[in-house]
Amino acid sequence: MSEAELDDRRDREGESRGVTAHSRFVRPPIRRADSPIVSLRLSSFDAGPVSQLIVDDLGRLFLANARARAAFGLGEKDVGSDLRDLQLVDRSLDLGTVVDGVYDEREPIACESVSSRSPNGEPRWFDVVVTPLFDPAGDAAGASISFLDVTHSHRLEEQLAHSRVELESANQQLQSKNEALETTSSHLSSTVEQLESVNEELQSSNEALASMNVELVSANEELQQVSTALHQRSASLTEVSTFLESMFTSLRSGIAVLDRDLRVLVWNRQAEDLWEVSGSEAEHKPFFDIDVAVPLAALAPHALACLAGTLDTFATVLPARTRHGRSIMCRATILPLIARNHGRPHGVIVLMDELPTVQPIDRIGAARNANEATSKE
Repeated sequence: MSEAELDDRRDREGESRGVTAHSRFVRPPIRRADSPIVSLRLSSFDAGPVSQLIVDDLGRLFLANARARAAFGLGEKDVGSDLRDLQLVDRSLDLGTVVDGVYDEREPIACESVSSRSPNGEPRWFDVVVTPLFDPAGDAAGASISFLDVTHSHRLEEQLAHSRVELESANQQLQSKNEALETTSSHLSSTVEQLESVNEELQSSNEALASMNVELVSANEELQQVSTALHQRSASLTEVSTFLESMFTSLRSGIAVLDRDLRVLVWNRQAEDLWEVSGSEAEHKPFFDIDVAVPLAALAPHALACLAGTLDTFATVLPARTRHGRSIMCRATILPLIARNHGRPHGVIVLMDELPTVQPIDRIGAARNANEATSKE
């Protein structure tokens, strides 16, 4: 008879004598001849590197090594308890069903990353391997359940998965930023092209402005020359004007210079004194509209004839009256204003002189004598 058969018989005998599984867990019956071997076996099982349980063929706890007792908080009170009542792992895995399965498969079954709770409530994970145990006859005698603590590696895997999620999120963000950068780069490239185009246009405009500046400088020089010439011409005209004014002032006759529209251009001081009309009142006004007590309208046809070039000169004596009411005789002489090398008169000159009234004279005879005197001159 083999040792296993003897152990099985001892078990049955112990049960008939009232030896419970609880007493077997504490100290199984050992024959004196087998004591060293059995003790060594039990010590080797108890010192196993992984948590390990032995259940009988009815699914009751039979043995638990030191690591299993510490890991699951098992004690003598738990020996003989149904495996399902011990709640060694979470409800996601039914160990009793797995044990029943290994009897049918007759091969070990491994379950990875089975979650559990420590006695103080901390989460942990085990790789569980359930191995069937058979008696010499090949019948199921129980099962060995090994718990390999993979909490550290599981947490590392969770951290790795979390890191992968973060990495994937970071990668997506990086890809999004990369796309945004590519878009920005495309916009920048387009902007650079636009700036280059604008720069070329500005350069072209600058060249055009430089050319225009050269032309403006040349035009400015020409304008300066024209301005200098105009200044000189103005100075000359000022001198001529001063000279003419001095000349008209030096003459004793009252002088009125008329343009082709018979408007007063010059009204000298003697004319002001004679008619007591200032130059500001007479100049730029029609000569025949000036408020003087002289029948100037009688001179209009002769002035027009001088402008037309049909009359070289005309002289007459007209009765007049000053603004103070003094009666005088006025000799009026009309001369055409002709420029050198130009046959058409630019205007007329009217000379007005006060004649002394010694005795009454015939107006017609006086006019005839005045015309004869003017012709002789």
